[in-house]
Amino acid sequence: MNSKMKETAAVVLLFSMLVGMEHSHPGMDHVSAASGPKLSKKKVEIKKGRLTKITLKNKVGAKKIKWSISNKRVATIKKKGASVTVKGKKAGKTKLTCRFLYHGRKKKLTSKITIITVNQKKESSTGKVSSAPFTPHNTQAPSASQQPGNQGATEQPVQTPVQTGTPEPIPVLDDVDAGTKYEIQGSLKGAYQRFFGNVGTSVNIFQIEPSGSIFDDAGDMFAFTKSQYNSITPENETKPCRLLNMGSDFEDYFATDFKAQTMPVSEAKADPYYYVPDTYQEEVCPKINYSQFDIFMKKAAENGMRIRFHAFVWHQQTPEWLFKENFDAEGDWVTPEVMDARLEYYIKSVIRYITLKEKELGYGDVVYCYDVANEYFHNNDKQDKDESYIKSYWDEVYYPDNKFDKKTGDYEQVAEPVYVKRAFTYAREILDSYGKQDVSLFYNDYNTYMVSNSVLKLVEYINQDQMLCDGIGMQSHLDVNYPTVENYAATLKKFLACEKIREVQITELDVTAGSSDKLLARQMNYYYDLMKAILDARKAYPGKITGMTFWGLYDGFSWRREKYPLLFASTTEAKGAYYKVLQAAAEAVEEEKAGV
Repeated sequence: MNSKMKETAAVVLLFSMLVGMEHSHPGMDHVSAASGPKLSKKKVEIKKGRLTKITLKNKVGAKKIKWSISNKRVATIKKKGASVTVKGKKAGKTKLTCRFLYHGRKKKLTSKITIITVNQKKESSTGKVSSAPFTPHNTQAPSASQQPGNQGATEQPVQTPVQTGTPEPIPVLDDVDAGTKYEIQGSLKGAYQRFFGNVGTSVNIFQIEPSGSIFDDAGDMFAFTKSQYNSITPENETKPCRLLNMGSDFEDYFATDFKAQTMPVSEAKADPYYYVPDTYQEEVCPKINYSQFDIFMKKAAENGMRIRFHAFVWHQQTPEWLFKENFDAEGDWVTPEVMDARLEYYIKSVIRYITLKEKELGYGDVVYCYDVANEYFHNNDKQDKDESYIKSYWDEVYYPDNKFDKKTGDYEQVAEPVYVKRAFTYAREILDSYGKQDVSLFYNDYNTYMVSNSVLKLVEYINQDQMLCDGIGMQSHLDVNYPTVENYAATLKKFLACEKIREVQITELDVTAGSSDKLLARQMNYYYDLMKAILDARKAYPGKITGMTFWGLYDGFSWRREKYPLLFASTTEAKGAYYKVLQAAAEAVEEEKAGV
């Protein structure tokens, strides 16, 4: 969504490449030139659908380099001179061969490739399958060289599975009336997790913690939430405005103008929950406040639910001081190099904290994906109190000379924003250092059907060297008048067809209409047609749509409440649209049984 209760993000990372990307991967051995050509990896394990890059090192004197792979059913390769990108297709083993002439003599080097599925257990060096849980790291403060992200992980996380079991029967009502409120039978997760795995909604701190809720007579909103969904997205609690601001009163909830609370870098380095990169040259760093998100983590873990983290890099709801000298909103803009270090600090500290907390809770991957960057193609929609437009703080730092019109919001946008790619790089580095390759990274945006080509170009840029961005989050803030279901479905299929994308998720679904019976009927039919179209797209790309999230619990608690956009009227009453959404799922089940 674009404003109000929308996502936040402060993101962007760097890894200034003094050496090429292939030289900076954790755990990669350096080979001296004197030892002659060698492969960067002699043995590698790749998850199905993932990519890894293998390079011929010390190639001076090597000519006519050719690559081949023995079993193309297991993995495929994309060759580019002295390097090759290997993509896992299915579980199995194969061998990569590099042939070349070295000072006039024929040479051959090989690398053993093993492709494993997402849930396949990893064999130990003894050949036995390890079933030990992912135990917490020692809480003693690590040295700078021992901090996560600076070394390869030796432990594998326990994946939190989506609870499936025997699929629930889907209740279908005949002659559903759009204007009638019904008793709630069945659940959205019961109907749709068989198709997409993760079926979720957005909630805020006052909705999941009744003891501290400011809402009266709203029923038990968390009991309702867990009855309908297996995934939750914090509405604001994982945006920079909440993690970096310290206000705890309700009137502080959306504020972004708190002064920074900082601590000496030495204190952060001594705290096992923080990550301070070697490039960080300032004397102090911001404190990060997890008091509200801790409640989300605990609630999700205790109730067998999972969390979509939303979001790191966003031009909204991010403190201005994060981009200014001395963390002072009145100061000058920092240099890109300083901002790089701050963002690496922020992203890696947050993911490090979450990873350690997951291990303490003992429930595996509570957070199953991160929206790394959000709404880049709408960087111009933030307005000041006088309704003039505000240039994105990210652009103030990274692209200060680009044109921007405060009156109209028109601006010169970069097609390949370096800070967005760095954000994904930092997030993937810290996840990989913990062995969390199954946690996905997303680019999330609204009105994607209007900027689909731009989104695809951005993802291709991010992934041009290695797979960093796993998927696209389609914010689906829709209306009965726009877009058409056909237009929406065409965009979804375009994203699903892209080989640079592993996943697509429907991330913030709601459909505005109105309160009249006529408009509610149009909304009900729109929801039904939309679900049918999404389920139909899934058939052509099975397993590639990995989540669906409705944005809000019921109409009265929607950020678009004036137009009654959701499926529920309260925690105890379903609208007719709810049963039409269930009907679409039930029909898809019957079609699969019939082989249609």
